[in-house]
Amino acid sequence: MLGRWYKMQNDMVFEAKIQNLDVAERYVWVIILSYASKKREGGFLPTGINPDYMSRQTNVPIDIINNAIKKFTSKEYNMLTIVDNRYFVINWKEYQSEGERVEKYKHKPKLDINPNIKIFIDFAYQENVKVGKKLLITGKDGKTVQRLFGTFNLDELKDLYVKFMNSEDSFIQEAGYSIGVFASVINKLNTAKGVVKTKEEIEFEKKKKALGVL
Repeated sequence: MLGRWYKMQNDMVFEAKIQNLDVAERYVWVIILSYASKKREGGFLPTGINPDYMSRQTNVPIDIINNAIKKFTSKEYNMLTIVDNRYFVINWKEYQSEGERVEKYKHKPKLDINPNIKIFIDFAYQENVKVGKKLLITGKDGKTVQRLFGTFNLDELKDLYVKFMNSEDSFIQEAGYSIGVFASVINKLNTAKGVVKTKEEIEFEKKKKALGVL
């Protein structure tokens, strides 16, 4: 069975505290970090973990473990302390915070995707096929349609898209029939007379005027 991963600073071997430890003591420190990561208790070693237990489980002589822990808990090193009869790794949360965020993200429930988003995009694609056009679908279209569903239902969007495809509006005909353009003029399409101009349309007309087209 695979154990839990935990973070270890990539520059830990260059720290003065670590360099002043002998090889055996460094290994004891890795053992302690491993025990601290067993449960999500913010740096506490599980209840019952003591030098004797560590020695029996890891085959490290108990005197080496005792001497290492004595160093770790000293004021000079200040790497380990005892709280409520349990060993606690000092600054554990500071060094493990990113890993804990990743762990929470992995277990975060996925949001349900509205199935009507795909239904509408497929509908829009087929409407273009009917008139011999190819609708380019981009990665942003899903989010755009999702936003539109915050105001309109599926049938309303379908009706508005048919109106969009049949529009003789010069801006729409020039800009094309993409989902993005549809979203930019949807308020105009939804009005009875369709007299409301979008910012995109206003800018489009300004450019045409500047070119002497209008």
